[in-house]
Amino acid sequence: MKQFLLYLSRLSLHCKVCWTLSFILLSFPVWAKERKVEDKTQYRIVNVEHLNMRVGPGRKHRIVKVLSRGMYLSLTHSARRGWALVKDWDGTTGWVAKKYTRQVQDKGYRVSLSKGAKFDASALEVGIQRFIQDLKRKGRMFTEDNLSLIIKDLHSDKLVASINPTAQVKAASLIKVPILQAYMIQRYRKKIVHSKSNQKHLVRMIRYSNNRSTNRILKLLGGPWKVKKILQNTGLYSHLKLVEYIPQGGRTYLNKISAEDLNRLFIRLWDRQILGQGFSSELNEKASDQMLYLLGLSSRRGVKDRLKDGTCFASDRTAKIWDKTGFVRGLNADVGIIEINTPKGRRPYSIISIIDRPNYHSIRGSGNSWARRQSKFHRMISEMSYAYFKNKYGAPTKCGKKRLNSYTNSKSLVADSI
Repeated sequence: MKQFLLYLSRLSLHCKVCWTLSFILLSFPVWAKERKVEDKTQYRIVNVEHLNMRVGPGRKHRIVKVLSRGMYLSLTHSARRGWALVKDWDGTTGWVAKKYTRQVQDKGYRVSLSKGAKFDASALEVGIQRFIQDLKRKGRMFTEDNLSLIIKDLHSDKLVASINPTAQVKAASLIKVPILQAYMIQRYRKKIVHSKSNQKHLVRMIRYSNNRSTNRILKLLGGPWKVKKILQNTGLYSHLKLVEYIPQGGRTYLNKISAEDLNRLFIRLWDRQILGQGFSSELNEKASDQMLYLLGLSSRRGVKDRLKDGTCFASDRTAKIWDKTGFVRGLNADVGIIEINTPKGRRPYSIISIIDRPNYHSIRGSGNSWARRQSKFHRMISEMSYAYFKNKYGAPTKCGKKRLNSYTNSKSLVADSI
């Protein structure tokens, strides 16, 4: 090739066209090499509270969307006068001012999201991601333990944090909330008769997590297979597996569920639509209120939840909680709704916090020591969430603020637009 080009250049010493052709051919390998380097994906993180993504490189161009602090962006090789062409978590492409982002080594803290969900990219998810990675780096949390988390602002209907939402995990006692829903559906279908005895078992099942009462309700409804069929018809569950009664001693490992399934359930419950279509709004509201009553009962003495009890806002009597804990060797969780008081009124948010170790045989002993450690992590996450929502709605608090600030690398808490 080179000999041919030299020969061509000698023949056309005074031919501008041929000189141009030889220059292009000689330079082609260099271009190819540079392009290959530039194709390597780079990542940048939004470094300001809000950043406009535009259709073109400049302020005159239309805004595509507004990005929030902590969002990760994949960067292409295109750049013009301080503007960069980027792609965000849902595939939206646009131009951003490069000076308002900073380069990161990888996409380790990239926001996760279920397809089709409404999302409020927040510092909270970034902070929780970094908090968990820091625990693992310091050896306080085992690398085999996985966090599944969903936090949603039920006032604005925006998803605030979503980490491994579709992971199918051991349901343990978390399965008791869907069983309660199935009971309400069958009750208002008039397939079963509600009685004082049944009510007693429901209280024991939800508030005291009594396994005998749970099995009693399961049997009344026709067994695990029948309950699963009832629940599948609600359209709420994508990862539900209900195949066994709870064994003696509570070692239930076969029943499965996901954070996403449980979050859908609590949203439907808060919207007073727990029975679903086919039932009147009056019956839906009645059944939802009855479920919320059971989930809002205080637990027996000495047994604490992992979302409010033992946290720095445990003494806040204005903060109400409706929840269900879950524990079995290899799983520790608490799921529910917290409602806080703010200058803008009462503000509720759902929080589904699950720590699961798939290979539970690797946990020594009964798992109680392991569970106590995970309970502390759930409470720390809940404190960070409390601080986030208190600040968001104009009621700053010291509870959780220091940790949230520490893991979001922000001088002050992020206050998203309301």
